[in-house]
Amino acid sequence: MCQATPYLMSNAASKTHKQPEAITNHAETASKLSKSISLVADLLPQHAFHLVLYPTSSMQTAVARLYAHILNFFLSSLKWYNDSRAVHALKSIFQPWDLKFRPEYEAIAAEAQQVGRLADAALKAEVRDTRLEVQDTKSEVRDARLEMVEGTRNWELVREEMRQLRGENERLVGLVEARFGRMEEAMHGMYKEIRVDFTSQRETLNRVHLNQMLSLPLWSSLPTSGESLQYCRSMRSRRRERTRLPLPDVQKLEIWSSQRDNAVLFIDTYVPSIAKTFMIDLIDLILDNRIPIIWALRYADYQDQHTSILDVVRLLVLQAMQVGADRLLQSPFPVTVEQLREAASLSDWVRILNHLLRSIGHAFIIIDADLLAHVTLCDRSEAPELLDALRMELSGNVKVVTATSSVSRAYIDTLEHSNACVKIRTGHGGDWRKPRKPRRPMTRSRRG
Repeated sequence: MCQATPYLMSNAASKTHKQPEAITNHAETASKLSKSISLVADLLPQHAFHLVLYPTSSMQTAVARLYAHILNFFLSSLKWYNDSRAVHALKSIFQPWDLKFRPEYEAIAAEAQQVGRLADAALKAEVRDTRLEVQDTKSEVRDARLEMVEGTRNWELVREEMRQLRGENERLVGLVEARFGRMEEAMHGMYKEIRVDFTSQRETLNRVHLNQMLSLPLWSSLPTSGESLQYCRSMRSRRRERTRLPLPDVQKLEIWSSQRDNAVLFIDTYVPSIAKTFMIDLIDLILDNRIPIIWALRYADYQDQHTSILDVVRLLVLQAMQVGADRLLQSPFPVTVEQLREAASLSDWVRILNHLLRSIGHAFIIIDADLLAHVTLCDRSEAPELLDALRMELSGNVKVVTATSSVSRAYIDTLEHSNACVKIRTGHGGDWRKPRKPRRPMTRSRRG
């Protein structure tokens, strides 16, 4: 016991001597670790930027080695921070900063200096390349200046040649204009002669074609347009009254004539003779304004003739040929004599009429109600069929005028409901077609 006492006393004295040194080493290690980690954090963006600017193989190797040392240093630091207090006390004595962390920190600093040296070398290489490019650019500018001087000299020569060529060109243009002027005058004269000749030939061909179509026997039983119009005018002259339209109906008539739809106009009157007089006055008004018009009017002894609904359309076709006599051959596929001979149905004749009116454009069609009632005496459904065919199959701005007495009230109401017709009233007095109210019986008082 007495022998062991000096050893224990010496050991306690050594421990008491090393305690202040351990505390100092631990504080130094903690302080320098934090500073080193902060410095390494500042190095990372700078060297990452060097790697982006100079992505060479040596730079990539140097940055990779730098990151490896940094990771190793961080792992050692993280391990030291995770140690317990007892381990920290032992390591502060046996593994201070100089023994444990300084070599790693110096390795990081050396690799960072290597990356900086490589970046400086790359920058110097870029500066050298830039200097060489500037020298090349200067030589190119010098050559371009020489070429520009030579080009300016050549351009002066070219301008002189162009001035000479311009003078020669003006002289040639004057000669060509004079020669072409004489040729143009000669060709213009020839064109006038050819045009006059062609116009006369076209008029002759149209006249021959019209005569061929008018010579067909199917027109022999039909009156001419002048005969039927003169007959209706004479019948109008026997009457003393003239048709009068109220102001709203006049406005309606003007709107109807200017529109491209609503092709049918019905004249509604209390007295049938007033509607006939109105249609003749309308024909004279349209003829005075030189607007194309065709009609199918009653004529002398028309009631004694055996006519059909096809004869009404034939009358319109006959007048359409005469109105558009100068345009018969303008169409690529004009109406031929064979088509007139082979037409047998209402649709065939309406198609022929549409072909003739297509070259005229805007036209009026007047259909007499008495004539229409006469030809549809056996079959009243033919009148609406004719009006529907004219209304739906004729193209262009074609207006059809007739009286309400030729068709039924139901048909007119149907067209009015679909906005397919216009109805105007003429004359005065009561409507004789409406049923009259029954009169009251009159009683007489007996005298006593």
